[in-house]
Amino acid sequence: MTLGQFTGSQLLVPQLECATKETALLELSKRLADADHVDNADAFLRAVLDYDALAPAVFDGVAVALARGTFGSSVGVNVEIASVADAPKVTALFGEVGGIVIVTCAQGLVERVEEIVFSYEDLNVSKIGETTNGTFRVKVADNVAAERAGAVIECSVSDLRSVYSTALETKLAPEEVVA
Repeated sequence: MTLGQFTGSQLLVPQLECATKETALLELSKRLADADHVDNADAFLRAVLDYDALAPAVFDGVAVALARGTFGSSVGVNVEIASVADAPKVTALFGEVGGIVIVTCAQGLVERVEEIVFSYEDLNVSKIGETTNGTFRVKVADNVAAERAGAVIECSVSDLRSVYSTALETKLAPEEVVA
């Protein structure tokens, strides 16, 4: 697929008014199908939503991936992560590191997940924490990061979601200029 497949005057929606992200994406998917840019609007929508569910965990570091993972269910986390030796703790929290996947599972399935991961020669698994009931807590281990003092981010999932969901609106709000 190329960007050209998703552009054209018939695809512009000057005042798209939808109550949810899903209804907005459905409207845009239908327009793409009507313009013969995609074969099946429903299949395209499912693919976009599937990607959207996975993509937030791929970028922005462990702390942001964990935070985004809590928004759909209000299940929190209590984890402790280690920084790369001599790297600042901000790198442990927000640095993008390839090859890391965060998996949650029921306590009774931990051994099965480990078994699957260890069946591949080049993969490893580490337990970094547990899910909680509505509290988000991520700690960088003491004496690991360059600063040697650990760091903790702790708040409720609802507060975290509120800040995250309004961050862009705040940045895009019209500014008042006073002379």
